[in-house]
Amino acid sequence: GLLEGKGRVDVLLRQAGRLHLLGRRDEQRAALDEAVALADETGDEALRSKARRSLGALLFALSEYDAAQEALRLSEMNLKAGAMTTLDVLQAQDAATQARLRYAASVVHYNQSQVNLLAALGLLNEGTLTTTPYSDGTEAESSSTEG
Repeated sequence: GLLEGKGRVDVLLRQAGRLHLLGRRDEQRAALDEAVALADETGDEALRSKARRSLGALLFALSEYDAAQEALRLSEMNLKAGAMTTLDVLQAQDAATQARLRYAASVVHYNQSQVNLLAALGLLNEGTLTTTPYSDGTEAESSSTEG
């Protein structure tokens, strides 16, 4: 049912995060695509639409980031070969940094849309908000205060 679908979406989103950290972009995109397909089966249409748009922006920002990283790699190679200047490499580094910032902002926006969707579905509770998984498999308590 609804909870099983939400749980599978959550697992896929966590998996996508780990794959991103490992640099496995194609697998990350597949996990995100599957997550959004499952999320489409539930919830309010306006919120689902917003979540899909946020995912689209996230995937675009990821592609942009990957392209900027490749351009930086190529500019560094060209610098070593004497075909580019240090300024060219610095500009490529700046472009890669800007792409990374846009990607980070899109991750935040996507996460906000997912929280809004889960809240609308009534699936947010203390249990779903108390821990945050990290790439090394550990979990840290959230910064919530106790009464």
